[in-house]
Amino acid sequence: MKFSDKVSSRLLGLMFEEVHKEMKRSNFKYVRIERPENANRRSIDIIAWSQDDSKKRIHIKITLDTTQVTKDELEDLKAMSKATGSKPIIISEFERKIDLHDEVIYMKGDVPAINPSTLSRLLEKSKDLYIVSKRGEFIVMISGERMKKKREELGYSLGEIAERLGVSRKAVYEYERNSFGVKIDSAEELLDILGEDIAEPFDIFSHEASAEPSLLQPTCKTELEVQKALRGLSADVYSMRKTFFDMAIRIKGRGILIGYERPSSSLKLSEKAEEFAKISELKDLKKIIIIKGNKLELSPDTQADLDLLTEDQIREALRNII
Repeated sequence: MKFSDKVSSRLLGLMFEEVHKEMKRSNFKYVRIERPENANRRSIDIIAWSQDDSKKRIHIKITLDTTQVTKDELEDLKAMSKATGSKPIIISEFERKIDLHDEVIYMKGDVPAINPSTLSRLLEKSKDLYIVSKRGEFIVMISGERMKKKREELGYSLGEIAERLGVSRKAVYEYERNSFGVKIDSAEELLDILGEDIAEPFDIFSHEASAEPSLLQPTCKTELEVQKALRGLSADVYSMRKTFFDMAIRIKGRGILIGYERPSSSLKLSEKAEEFAKISELKDLKKIIIIKGNKLELSPDTQADLDLLTEDQIREALRNII
């Protein structure tokens, strides 16, 4: 299945409309994040946050097929989520041109991916999601603690469960020590024996996607100065590749997003500032634009939640945040 660019763009727009409706229905507010012109236009990014006391925050990447999300984009998604305190998720219709099933969590690396119709169940917790697809296999997560408790309540020995599952007693013993994933046919057998309450639902808001701190080789003087300013600080720092800002930092539970002029970015500083302004409601995030010489001309609304700093001021500003 291969779509023309025009058809792909239209389908992506329809998916975005579905997500928009779900955000509104689930009482989530969101902003659409624009990316540089040279970034992959086969996806749309939004940051969304709940307007209730739960303070849930997610970073969604919408794309037709999960394979269209490049390695750099996936790393940016995880890094930005880490810095902003949000949870990354991919919304897609296909994986390798095959339809994503309803109520199944697909894993792109360690980032969950679901189809649009599953989004409402995930946001509203109207139905728990138990089936996860990893490397082409469907598995169900089982609570080892609940499994052991239920086995003992029903009077089954380790050996009896092992025989039913076709595994060793030692394997069942190891199962009961931790939560674990089993293939769906084995899971059905296990649930028939011990009951469905031993299954462990997938919760995106407690799932942690790993994001390894990464600093690219400096491509300009500003980038070098920022990296120098960060030396000696206990902070997770991420160089961004395919988004509107240039560096994300997580330090002592606070997120910092930094934008500056660099040769590989097609966005002007004023355009980066406008993107920052879209997430002005996220007051726990520090948003910094590094300027050179002349003052950057911005509207009062755009500048209201921004710190405009020179290269000389960045070191002191970062240390003051600590």
